[in-house]
Amino acid sequence: AMPPLLGAIFLGGVVGGLAWLAGIRSKKSNEWGLVGFLIGMGLGLAAMMAVGPGDVVRADTGNINQVEMSNLIRQRSIANNFLGMAYGKAQENGYQPMSSPFRFGFGHPDETRDLVVGELLRREADRIGMAVTDEAVNDFIRTLYQEKIGAADVREIRNAIGVSESELYQALSDELKATNAADFFYGGITVPNGRNPLPPVEYWEFYRKM
Repeated sequence: AMPPLLGAIFLGGVVGGLAWLAGIRSKKSNEWGLVGFLIGMGLGLAAMMAVGPGDVVRADTGNINQVEMSNLIRQRSIANNFLGMAYGKAQENGYQPMSSPFRFGFGHPDETRDLVVGELLRREADRIGMAVTDEAVNDFIRTLYQEKIGAADVREIRNAIGVSESELYQALSDELKATNAADFFYGGITVPNGRNPLPPVEYWEFYRKM
């Protein structure tokens, strides 16, 4: 679980220390130690690049590594930040909400596990060929906010978040695909904010797959 750079520094310190001891007899400990440290760091970086990032979750459909988990966290954050800001902008434009703001998620109290559930749902959606186009994302936004969010509003919110158009639509598309897959495969009980949380038995099935 050690970060790659820290692991390389650790290995560099070990090799450098051994080289420093080996250089005592020739009275070149400092030179040998520095060379050993650099060699150790190089070996450490090469080894960690070859191995790749460590897996956070093991699943039958393919493991999720640290980089992929970071991407899932960022994607969910982009999508929900957009929804939160769009909710406020829609109200400015005359939207009268009947419920609390919609947020992507499946009701799991552990955010990491909730993100994993979303990724497993996306894989199930991909398996059966379920897709979410940019037009479907636009329809989702129009329907969610009763057509009180236009293209100019989307652009303004996107700039405020600091993401490109493709990055925003990819995040919304992926999160919407997982939500659609949850509705398609498992249904659920409608709650005030409009989400259909998965029942406990389905979380047990995801646990078994992991």
